Amino acid sequence: MTQKLTNTMLTSLAANKLTGTFGAVNGGDLTDINIPYFKSASNPVFTSAEDNSLTLGALWVNYSTGNLFVCINTSVGNNKWKNVGLGTGNIS
Repeated sequence: MTQKLTNTMLTSLAANKLTGTFGAVNGGDLTDINIPYFKSASNPVFTSAEDNSLTLGALWVNYSTGNLFVCINTSVGNNKWKNVGLGTGNIS
């Protein structure tokens, strides 16, 4: 008899017991951390979070400059963005 394993049956599993090939895995699926991000050719502005349904901690990637911003305040009409990339300009 062959039985299919379900997540309710599995309580622990040592990584060294896994063998074989696995398909591509999203790291967020492993950590249960999925950070929202937005790609744009420009930097975020004071209303970027609400205009794009972004939440606190969201990332804004300016693909034309390489700057990376994280949303540190989602106050309506007064979003604050911290530049965490190599650039220098904060939006606050």
